[in-house]
Formats: sequence, structure tokens, C-alpha cells
Amino acid sequence: MKFEKKKYPENEMLKWNDIQKEYAQNFKKFCFLKTHVANIKIRNKIFSINSDHTLGCIYIIRDPRNVALSIKDHFQLTNKNAIDFLLNENNNLQIQNNQFFKGFMPILDWGSNYLSWVSDNRFDPLIIKYEDLIKDTNKIFLKILKYLQKYFSFDINAIKLSKVIDSTKFEILKKIENNEGFFEKESMGIENNLNPFFNKGISRNYKKELDLNLISLIERKYARIMHSLGYL
Repeated sequence: MKFEKKKYPENEMLKWNDIQKEYAQNFKKFCFLKTHVANIKIRNKIFSINSDHTLGCIYIIRDPRNVALSIKDHFQLTNKNAIDFLLNENNNLQIQNNQFFKGFMPILDWGSNYLSWVSDNRFDPLIIKYEDLIKDTNKIFLKILKYLQKYFSFDINAIKLSKVIDSTKFEILKKIENNEGFFEKESMGIENNLNPFFNKGISRNYKKELDLNLISLIERKYARIMHSLGYL
């Protein structure tokens, strides 16, 4: 992907539909894509996610108070700057090179990103709480597999399911990163970050790491969404 002029991020977005179409055509059965992009329309003409090439959506949501701590470590920010990032309704990610950039991703703020997916009737999003996935991995994984069965046929093998869960535990992934590194750091533009990508995981505790006034900023802005998800 070549660098674009920083002034015109939509130039890169004009290519998104063709890229999504290419993925859809090249993978005859299905293809899983991970994205942080908000499900939006830019300048009333460019969809970030084209429903013609998308079957469904699995959206993983996490308590924003702990998300702020992950942002802090990920981008090496202060607590206050991490929360400013979380609350920024015009947020976007990009890799910069002087006056040029690539990888433009409009992610918006925590709440707007979530609402952009759950409020779009073009998709049938499955909402998964990160905390539930950690607490009862087997049950939630089965829920995800049954959701996927709506779109393509496959059998659920309990033995294979157990092996997948065991091989993707946080401690295992952390050990792999320690031994082999994490190649995606460069593509995300954070290769100079000394913090491990698989850092603290479920041990994050905003009550111990954030001041009450910073916690209050998040809770006031997202009170309605957090109540609906059981975070308040």
C-alpha cells in the first residue's frame, strides 16, 4: 500500500470497496477479517464496510475503563492522554511519514464505534463481552461457532474446540511473543513500543490504575451504553 498525501485520507478509502471485493472473490468459502474501523459512511459516499462483501459481524466489546489502560500501554501515553484518545469522537489511526500516511482507519470514540455496528441493520452483529469470553471461554466460543453456522455449514467438534481454547490462552500467546516477537507491531506503527502486545490482559484493574476523576469522565460520557452492557 503506497503512502497518500496526509491532507486527503479519503483517497485511500476509495480503494476499500475494491479491496473488500477482492477478498470476497479470492476466498471461495469465507474469510475472517479483524478491524478496529467504525462502521460508517464518509462524506456520504464511502462505506468503511461494504455489506455486499460482508456476511456478518462479531463485535467484541470491553469495559472502556480498562480499554483506556490498554490504549495507554499500546501507544505509551499518560492515563489522561489515553482517556482523551478513548473519548475522541474524531479518532483515527494511521502510519505517518512526514506529510504522507497509509493505513487510515477512522475508529471514532469507544461508544460511537460500538453504536456504529449495533445500529446498522445491514448486518446481524453478534455482541461478545470480552469479560464473558474470559470468564466462560467454552460457552462463549460455542456461541460464536453457532452464530457462524448461520452462514456456512460445519460440525462442532468438542475435542478440537478444547484444543483451540488451550492453545490460545493469554499465557501461551504471551510466551510466544516473548520467544518470537510480535510481527504485527511494525504494521501497526508501534515497533518502538517496548511494552509487550500481550501485556496484562485480564489482570487489568482500572480501580487500581486510574484516578476517580478520570474514571468519572468515562462513566459520565458512556453511562447509557455502560448500563446497557452491565458495566455500571
